[in-house]
Amino acid sequence: MKLVQILEFGVNTREFGSFTREFGANTREFGANTREFGANTREFGVNTREFGAFTREFGTNTRKFGVITREIGTNTRVRSKYS
Repeated sequence: MKLVQILEFGVNTREFGSFTREFGANTREFGANTREFGANTREFGVNTREFGAFTREFGTNTRKFGVITREIGTNTRVRSKYS
């Protein structure tokens, strides 16, 4: 090997080391982002289940409101029949 080739190899080796360190840093950041995504996904699941519970409760209350409304309608018709 010529001296120029040896020096060029050293430069390339340092450059490769720099890229490797940057890759490691990016990999660690990717891992942190993946963990954060997992936490957000779990929180989304909790919120979705909670929303489902509220939706079911809303449906129950809507049905109760319908029963009361029908009862009011029945009472109104009965009263107007005897008025």
